[in-house]
Amino acid sequence: MPSTLYRYILRDLVKLLLISTAALVVVMSVGFTIKPLSEGALGPVQLAKILIYVMPGMLSYALPIGAAFAATLVFFRMAADNEITACAMSGISYRALLGPTLALGVVLTLTMFFLSNWVIPRFWLKVEEVAQRDVARWVVRQIEQREVVRLEGEYVLYADRAELQDPGDRPADHTGPWPYQRIVLEHAAVGQIEEGSGRLQADFTGQYATADLYRHGGATYANVKLVNAVVKDPSTGTLVAVERQSFPSQRLPSLFRAEPKFMSLARLNEMEDRPT
Repeated sequence: MPSTLYRYILRDLVKLLLISTAALVVVMSVGFTIKPLSEGALGPVQLAKILIYVMPGMLSYALPIGAAFAATLVFFRMAADNEITACAMSGISYRALLGPTLALGVVLTLTMFFLSNWVIPRFWLKVEEVAQRDVARWVVRQIEQREVVRLEGEYVLYADRAELQDPGDRPADHTGPWPYQRIVLEHAAVGQIEEGSGRLQADFTGQYATADLYRHGGATYANVKLVNAVVKDPSTGTLVAVERQSFPSQRLPSLFRAEPKFMSLARLNEMEDRPT
């Protein structure tokens, strides 16, 4: 009798767990992409890929909620149908009725441990890789909306107009890295910001600028060059005109950053041994 009862309870628990978890995963995954989608950072193909790659990561949030929801509904229904009273009258204790829930909880705990340390970090890296492939679209969209693009360094970028351009094939005599994409900026301005205080150290403006994009180590870097530039030092008011002004390679910000909580156990151990 208890084994039949346990299978009955466990079947309802698993059914409701799957339904509630699937619904939560879909809702959370869609909500995760709303911000970059509204900023024009994702195309249709990138959106579909990111939705698929994000779903395993959302399991870490959806499974505990789904399990609690499923257990609440199952035992509420059993109480409403007087099934729990019938079990008590037949000599089955309330504690024994929780056996299937405890077994399912142990399985979910082991599943969460495996997902968090091996599965989710791999999918999260794929999310960042997909987003970085089309980061140029996000830069152009920010410029079109008259917003400043803050690079992951000490520089900010602004322009009146931006458009994507194919950098062409690599010349035969070129030995260094070749950009995979180029952004042309009209009436561009670059500001050098002091770290910490946020004070403007230097202001660079040019008739137009090019930002050549490179990929390295899963990140995207931009080499910005101004043409017919004017350099201004706000502290002294000095103005200097130069034909060309180049800047150090700057990393473009990632819309999906892999925080430590999404890293694998091996990666966390590596960071502990080598923090730098």
